[in-house]
Amino acid sequence: MLECVTVMNIVKPEVNLIGSMVPEGIDKDLEKFVVSLARSTRETLPISDICDQTNYINHVDNLNQYLSKGHYTVFEYIQFIFEIKGISRACSHELVRHRTASYLQQSQRWVIPSANGIVVPSSIIEKGLGMEYKVAIAEMMKTHQSMIDSGIPKEDARFILPNATPTRVIMRIDGRNLMHFLKLRLDKSAQWEIREVAELMRKLAEEKCPNIFGLDKMKYWW
Repeated sequence: MLECVTVMNIVKPEVNLIGSMVPEGIDKDLEKFVVSLARSTRETLPISDICDQTNYINHVDNLNQYLSKGHYTVFEYIQFIFEIKGISRACSHELVRHRTASYLQQSQRWVIPSANGIVVPSSIIEKGLGMEYKVAIAEMMKTHQSMIDSGIPKEDARFILPNATPTRVIMRIDGRNLMHFLKLRLDKSAQWEIREVAELMRKLAEEKCPNIFGLDKMKYWW
C-alpha cells in the first residue's frame, strides 16, 4: 500500500478560458460589445453599425457608468466558457450551486479516478496527517478497483470514492453572473479551493475585459 501512496499525484486547481462569445458577425471585443448593446436601446441603427461607431468612442467611461449605476443587464450578453480541472469533488459540489451557469462534468463511470491523483488540503499536511490521509484514500481506490474487477457496476463502485477525487468541469457563465460568482467566491469566508478557482477565473476574465473584471471594479459587482 505504501508503494501505491508514494506514486499518488497531488493535484492543484487549473483553469483555462476555452471560449468567450458574442453574436456571430459582431466585433469580438467584449467590452465594446457591451457598450454597443447599451447604446442600442437609444438608437435605431443596426447593431453592426452601432458596434462600428463604438470603436471610436471611449468605452471605458461607459463601462464605469454602467457598473457604478448597477446597469448589469448589458453584461449578461457576453459569455465565458472555462475548463476547470484538478479540483476535488467537494469543490465541484460547491461550484454547481451557482445555477445561473451551465456545467459539464467528468464522469466517474468512464474515467479511472486513480489516474488523476488526489487533492490534499494544506491543513492536513500542516497537522502532520498527510501520510494517513494518502493511505486511507489509496485503500478506497484499491477497493473501488476490486469491486469493478468483481463485476460490480461502475455506477455502484463509485460510491466508495472520496471527495478528494479530482474532477474536470466545463463551466459556461455570462458576464453578469460571473461578477456575482466572483464576489461570493473571492471572499475570505469562501472555501479555500473554490476561492483559488475563482481567482484563476477572475484573472482570465480580466485579460479579456480589464475594465469589468479588474480588482478595482470588484466594489461594483452585485
